[in-house]
Order: sequence, then structure tokens, then C-alpha cells
Amino acid sequence: MSNEIARRNTPAQHQGKPVARVEVKNGCLYLLTEPLPPGEYSLYSDTGEIERLRRHKHEADVALAAATRLYKKHEETITELRTEVGRFKSEYQDFKREREKWWDERDTLGSQLGDLKELLRDIYNQNELSIYDNQRIEAALSTSAETEVKS
Repeated sequence: MSNEIARRNTPAQHQGKPVARVEVKNGCLYLLTEPLPPGEYSLYSDTGEIERLRRHKHEADVALAAATRLYKKHEETITELRTEVGRFKSEYQDFKREREKWWDERDTLGSQLGDLKELLRDIYNQNELSIYDNQRIEAALSTSAETEVKS
């Protein structure tokens, strides 16, 4: 414990001017390396250490700039993709509506075809047609029956 008290009561021994200052803003820790007046969080070091810290800061700044550019590029890509997804969703909904119309039309045409086949059978069964007309009706009914089996 006496060691701790001695350390608190011993004034800081600085060599030269402060080379950097640590600041906390909005929960972030910043290392300012410009020559600054002494402050509560000033850092002192030799010239070699200052240059190393400046190089390290420069490298960090370059990496941060590259990461920021990459982030913005990805952000633009994501925005474009979201736009495309919205367009595809809209087109898919349009397609589904059209498909429903086609199915409804298919069902209507199928119903009409059934009515026509029934009418042809009635005409065929009346025996008042020529053999040629009976053969045509028979062929039409058998062709339509084959189509139904394939569907």
C-alpha cells in the first residue's frame, strides 16, 4: 500500500514537451499526436517513439479510409440489391395475378369445351346427320378425349 501512496504523491517526471494527448469523446479514445500543451492525459516520449506512433497512426488512418470506402461500396451495393429485390417482389406479385387469370381462363375454356362436347354428343346421337358428319364428330370427340388423358 505504501508503494501506491508513494506513486500517487510523486510528481510525474517528464522529459521535454508532450508528444501526444489522449482524449475521450463520445465513448471513443483518441490519440492526438500534434504537439500539444501539457494536459491531464499528456504522453511523453523520445523522438523515435514519436515517429513510430505517427507511422502507426498513419497506417491506421489509411486502413480506416480503405475500410470506410469498402463499407460505402458495400452499402451502395446493398441499397441496389434491396431495390432489385423490391422490383422482383413486385414482378412476382404481378406474375401471380396473371397466373390466376390464366388458370381462371383455362377453367372457363375447359368448361366451355365440356359443353361443346356434350352438344356434339347430342347431335351425334340424333342420327339425322350424314355419315361424313358423324365421322367428323366422332373424330373430334376422340381427339378431345386423348387430349384430356394427356393433361
